[in-house]
Amino acid sequence: MFGAASSSVAAGSPEPTAVWVQPTRTGQWLVVQQKDGDSHFLHAGYQTAQARWQWFQVNGQAQAVGSTLEYLYLAFQDGFVYRYSSEKGRVSKYAVRVPEEYRLRALTGGIDRKRLYAIGQYSPKQPDTQSAAATSPAGRQVIFEYVRGEWQALADLPEMVEETDAVSFVPDVRQIDLLIQKGTRRFAHWVFRNGAWSGPNRFELDEAVGRHWLGVSSAASPLYLAACRQTDGAARLDLYSIGEQGDVSDPVALPVRDGAADHCELLDVAFTASHLELVQLLAGGEARLARYDYAGQAVGEPEELPASLRTEPAREPEITNLVILVLLAFLFFLARAFHPARTPELPSDVALAEYWRRTLAAVIDFLPVSLAVSLIWYDRFNELYLQAGSFSQLVEQSAQDSRLVFASLATVIGYGLYCMITELIWSATPGKLLFGLRVRSARDPASPASVLQIVVRNVAKALELYSPPLFVVMLMTLFLTSLRQRTGDLLAGTIVVQPAPTGEAPPHE
Repeated sequence: MFGAASSSVAAGSPEPTAVWVQPTRTGQWLVVQQKDGDSHFLHAGYQTAQARWQWFQVNGQAQAVGSTLEYLYLAFQDGFVYRYSSEKGRVSKYAVRVPEEYRLRALTGGIDRKRLYAIGQYSPKQPDTQSAAATSPAGRQVIFEYVRGEWQALADLPEMVEETDAVSFVPDVRQIDLLIQKGTRRFAHWVFRNGAWSGPNRFELDEAVGRHWLGVSSAASPLYLAACRQTDGAARLDLYSIGEQGDVSDPVALPVRDGAADHCELLDVAFTASHLELVQLLAGGEARLARYDYAGQAVGEPEELPASLRTEPAREPEITNLVILVLLAFLFFLARAFHPARTPELPSDVALAEYWRRTLAAVIDFLPVSLAVSLIWYDRFNELYLQAGSFSQLVEQSAQDSRLVFASLATVIGYGLYCMITELIWSATPGKLLFGLRVRSARDPASPASVLQIVVRNVAKALELYSPPLFVVMLMTLFLTSLRQRTGDLLAGTIVVQPAPTGEAPPHE
């Protein structure tokens, strides 16, 4: 699920297309967008209190990334924003939606990094809709604040802001600074205060800017503009300060290491109270994190992150399978102590259950349990379904989601209890009853299985379903044993029978 990344990038590794760095209370988050063929995924890491990095993978293509002191927020094109927390060394996430019928343009934390803000553009799915938001003109852009689980509108953007403009903003409880980049060199600065916009203060830089970032060190400090340019096939980063009247200082060059990726999308800048952080992806695939004060002087040594940008496939802990095997062995010896094994003679009126009957019976029995679990966790299933770009991504995201892992466990336990209770009552589940099947003792096929045998075979059934290796073993024993016994039947000393065909002798095995 979540694990440490390896120390190098293998040949043929996915192509990084964007990077973000986001400060936290104790360190920072680093997020790398990658593309592998038609698949998009994010490689995300956070710095622990011990200055170590932990990495995990998220499927999908991020549209915007933001953070507060405690959380990382990843916004996707489907309208979902996922909140990630790394408390106690474990990554957990929570999904929220952007306001209905709005498309997210930007996402950021406030100056104090205690609040989350977003810019959304009104984009109705059906222009003639008569919903409550239908009075909003298509293209309307709004700044929202996320408060107590809901998005609250703070201000409409000035009408001159166009969809093609690059937008950045610095929100605070007192005011909101908004910077619009038009073309490659022209900028407009607006301030929202006391319910109204003032401005714009316009300025033009000497050279074309490919990408920019806006930030402050504190509420009382000037605005800072970090501008990335492409020169001679490499990225260059300059830092400006912006005065209240729109006056712009001379640029301060921030060193970009030679060998870095050659375009601005593979750089990112974050502003903190004491310094700014610059992350860049190097040509070899590693990340370099450097810190500079607002005069452009280096703060400490740059950090070369030793993690690759590819997460190794998650492996199920071996201890889990070992515990399951030990438990199955205990059940085997317990069952054999009360029911010594011997080869039975089948009564003339019964035969071993046919495979197709047992398969269909199992499917029918599984339906009510899976339906109940699906209804309980419907919202979470639906969120992942909307986010996933393919079935394989849906399966992988479900396996990584803590709530759905619990749902899977609930399904296995619920199915085991369902089968156990019904077999204790009728010697068969409803699915088995439908196909005329019964559970019998292998020692005496004329007699129903005992309570202990029913309990053992269904505890084993839950373990078989929980562990993929044991599920394979179960299928092998079902087809290879003379009495068509799965692992649970072997442990419990049971068989499954059906009425013998009329006029035919029962199989003698």
